[in-house]
Amino acid sequence: MTSLLPEKESVSAEGLPNSPLRYVAMLASMLMLLLAGAVAVVQASGPSGVEDSGNSFHYFLRHIIAVALAIIGLLVTLHIDYRKWRKWAGGLIFISLLGLIAVEIAGSSANGSTRWIDLGPLNFQPSELLKLSTVIGLASFLAQRRRQIASRRKLAMSVMGALVAVGLVVAILQSDLGTAVLIAVIVVGMLFVSGVPIRYLLSPLSLVAAAAAILIASEPYRRSRIVGLLNPFDYCGNETYQLCQGWATLANGGLTGTGFGSGHAKWGWVPAAHTDFVFAVIGEEVGFLGGVVILGLLGALSLLGFRTAQQAPDFFGSLLAAGITIWFTGQTFINLGGVLGLIPITGIPLPFISYGGSALLFTVSAAGILLNIARQSR
Repeated sequence: MTSLLPEKESVSAEGLPNSPLRYVAMLASMLMLLLAGAVAVVQASGPSGVEDSGNSFHYFLRHIIAVALAIIGLLVTLHIDYRKWRKWAGGLIFISLLGLIAVEIAGSSANGSTRWIDLGPLNFQPSELLKLSTVIGLASFLAQRRRQIASRRKLAMSVMGALVAVGLVVAILQSDLGTAVLIAVIVVGMLFVSGVPIRYLLSPLSLVAAAAAILIASEPYRRSRIVGLLNPFDYCGNETYQLCQGWATLANGGLTGTGFGSGHAKWGWVPAAHTDFVFAVIGEEVGFLGGVVILGLLGALSLLGFRTAQQAPDFFGSLLAAGITIWFTGQTFINLGGVLGLIPITGIPLPFISYGGSALLFTVSAAGILLNIARQSR
């Protein structure tokens, strides 16, 4: 199998014509998504803020702090030549794994899971950094071995073996199967676009699927989500309560929505309305048409990201852009799949929109890297 990315050696950015329209379109899409997320969070989190802290703006203020830090991260990564990340790949992976260990030692818990390190006004979730370091590390690894990709079965097996090890750490120690699945999507997607033959991926993929099945069977709450997904209306009072309420909320929005502040989802009707089910709030208050606009922005970002991967100055840049875009696209599908009942609910946030400081910081920072590649593209 040949790579879906162009075959080219490293090229200096000097003398390459820029792609200003794509760059501006990507930046505009990201900023509009951040704005939509801020509006959605303030609409969805008021009652939860009152219940948890006595302040209806509690979560919104924290979200604004996260947005400000994310924009700073965007400006920093936007002005760092993306090639430098290749040198820092090993250090980022080490810091990510160190963070996962630190969570087990001094992490804070929520909803039965220990995934965060409490930093006062914000919480740090190392698994979010792990997504970024996985993309950078794998792009560097594959770029160094580009001549071996199409012919070395051992290369694919070694990458998938590392994936299984990291996935088990995330899924078992932090009870975060959703992030483990997303990392698997990123790794498999990057291997595929780099040119690894599908036949080399089938055996390790079967092992990954078997490991996922064992992890699902080992936890009662995961088993109940699978059972509830097969017959959602039979379990609306328990296992699929959040899903059924999300469906009712989306249906209540109709074509044009109930209007800002007029939805009922935020009043406790939909659990986690400002986090992984924020799209239900959007769909209720701005309707089907508003939801299509949000999906259009996310879709445009994906298309522009893959186009950037095709026109990057070198193979590492192509892999890095493809990996970041696969991350954003895969996370969007996992989140919306859970909201719409197509896959089990995983707690994965909607990129650029959902409440969540660490997720927002590293997602927007990764977007800055993507913009840096776009700015230097042909």
